Amino acid sequence: MIKQSFLKLDAYLTGLQDYWHFSAFPMLDYPWSGSFPQLVALLESIDDRQLAGYLQNPDDLYSRLQPLLPELRLLNDPLFAVADSTEHTRPDYPGWLSNGIKGRKWSQISQFSRQVKGDIPVLEWCAGKGHLGRLLAFQNHNPITSVEWQQSLCDAGQSLAKKRQLAQQFQQADVLTGEADPLVMEKQHAVSLHACGDLHIHLIEQVIKKQTEQLTFSPCCYHLTADKIYQPLSETAGHSALKLSRQDLKSVVAQQVVSGDRQKRLNDIEVHWRLSFDCLQKELLQTRAYLTLPSFPKALLNKSFKDFCQ
Repeated sequence: MIKQSFLKLDAYLTGLQDYWHFSAFPMLDYPWSGSFPQLVALLESIDDRQLAGYLQNPDDLYSRLQPLLPELRLLNDPLFAVADSTEHTRPDYPGWLSNGIKGRKWSQISQFSRQVKGDIPVLEWCAGKGHLGRLLAFQNHNPITSVEWQQSLCDAGQSLAKKRQLAQQFQQADVLTGEADPLVMEKQHAVSLHACGDLHIHLIEQVIKKQTEQLTFSPCCYHLTADKIYQPLSETAGHSALKLSRQDLKSVVAQQVVSGDRQKRLNDIEVHWRLSFDCLQKELLQTRAYLTLPSFPKALLNKSFKDFCQ
């Protein structure tokens, strides 16, 4: 079932890759300007107000695009449906477990914890302060080993576990250098919530090597990897015709949902100024090459464009 769903998604993305498989930011023109003038004309007819509306509600654009791209599907199409395996009943946890954890983060931690069953020892990978491990120690009474590379987070997490007399021990280690590999064992349940890029890949490799009994993980930020081209982990994905760069993977987290008009205004200014700076450097240097800009103090956005350029 999962394999068939993957193959359908892969075929869909491969078939439409001419319309998404590129980085739009450094481009001076539409990549299909010569081959699909009808699409260019449609996009050129969209004003700023309409664009803002489509960014908030992408499906509103569907009725205009679908006549030109019949294979295009709505975002709520069954092809994109994700099975909901979470339990919607919320256990009555004591308040100290969620104290100091923001609402959305706590929701993710508590829902993830309900997928972890049994009483075998747990290895919490890239644990931070060990919020997940602390909940599992309370919920399932498992002995928890929490691995984290920042000593300050290990100390904070150990203090919280000791205060509540939980069987949770922290180990400071850099998982990417192999320091934590000896902690991965056969009779164990390895868990990881939000292990970025190569961090979760290294865990998978170790779990396979050690034949660990159980693995439950929810990774993120796939673009944080040393490989320039993404290396699929399954045999099925390895046969895909799509070759995804780090920039392709980063597009998954490119859309930001921000709260507050001020933050939205600053985000718009940053995009505008980055594009304007690129136009300026192309003109001054007589080049068509995009110049990557580093990150900068956001306070600069409250100054002038001249200050930004200098």
